[in-house]
Amino acid sequence: MAPADSIKHAVKSEPIFILACGWRSGSTLLQRLLCSHPDIHIWGENRGICSALDRAASTVAGFEGLSRHGAVEFTKAGTNGWIAMLNPPHAWFMSSMAVMLDLYFGEPVRRGGKRRWGFKEVRHGAETADFLASLFPKAKFLFLVRDPTACLASARATASPSGGGGLLAEVGGPDTFLAYWTRIACSFYERPCQDARLVVRYEQLVGQPEPTIGSIAEFLGLAPEGFAREVLAVRRRGWREAEPRLTDQDRQALDDVDVRRVAGLFGYSLNRQPAES
Repeated sequence: MAPADSIKHAVKSEPIFILACGWRSGSTLLQRLLCSHPDIHIWGENRGICSALDRAASTVAGFEGLSRHGAVEFTKAGTNGWIAMLNPPHAWFMSSMAVMLDLYFGEPVRRGGKRRWGFKEVRHGAETADFLASLFPKAKFLFLVRDPTACLASARATASPSGGGGLLAEVGGPDTFLAYWTRIACSFYERPCQDARLVVRYEQLVGQPEPTIGSIAEFLGLAPEGFAREVLAVRRRGWREAEPRLTDQDRQALDDVDVRRVAGLFGYSLNRQPAES
């Protein structure tokens, strides 16, 4: 495939990105639901690599003025011009990243017989959605939110792949955990829901699955019958404790003014006991 063809193919891609407000928010459940569709494959978390790509794009954009100056110098004076910062235009960098992501995530999916690809991530906020949308104009974004009380209690009860003190200890404790939730959820709220973005509440997904699946299907331009409802019957995975719980340290972290403010934006009251998940 020629470079120009690769760029055209990437631009035409219709990826689906699940961006969730931190760990234990239900992103894997939503991922599994979407993967049950015969035309969709959603990859798992990738340690937030698109944040690094976004920073790289910003770096390239930052020296584009110097690069343009070098191009003028090279046109006028050839190798005698000042070309120390001569680089390709920023637009080529963006196109190259779109091609790379489409090849990395999309080509294995297409070879497996499906058409639409994507990934889910718990480290990206709406600002990363802006970056991905600049690469893929036809991309769709599902912003997943869940009550931070339930997220934190679930994290407290969840083991981590590396062992040790469990997921909550691995991510830095309750304060760090809730800081992620607050930052990401706030970004979802501050970016108005456009045609390419849909906020999905975990509580509605598990409590009112039919209308929620219907909304997701309509948003993605698909028939709701394509999603397997039995996926929702299996939720609790990797737990090291029987039930969710909160410690005094957790409750103190939930008392943070910013956590309460952002939770309130989504109608969550933090005075309740954590719900089972």
